[in-house]
Amino acid sequence: MLSKIPNRFPAFVALAFFIVAPLAGASFKFILLSAAGSLGVLVFLMYLWWSGFIGGGAAKLAAALSLWLGFTGSLLTFLLILTCIVAAWWLGAYMYQKILKQDVSRHLPFALLSLPVFAYVFAGSELCNLILAKFSAVAV
Repeated sequence: MLSKIPNRFPAFVALAFFIVAPLAGASFKFILLSAAGSLGVLVFLMYLWWSGFIGGGAAKLAAALSLWLGFTGSLLTFLLILTCIVAAWWLGAYMYQKILKQDVSRHLPFALLSLPVFAYVFAGSELCNLILAKFSAVAV
């Protein structure tokens, strides 16, 4: 059995965004669009949770992480990479089940997969660039 993600962790990630983004110089439009994109991600991932494919904590965590990516190409990249990983996981599980005639758990460790993908995509995101610019201005 996979461990559960406490609700306070995605809540902390989301709250940190709403504190850090304005301090880094993100516009109100960026923050508002980030929230809208994250809400869309949450709705879609809650459907996957309802279908039994991922856990509810993983859905909330991925939605909170998507806040940091904004409603930009970074969010699309994040979702496309995760989609490819999920598709490969399911194809492998399906083939394993058909070849060996054994049942395979459909549950995917989505949270563990989303964290490294987020780190990879966030490194090139608009908010990351704003944060780095703010820190480099402070350091000088």
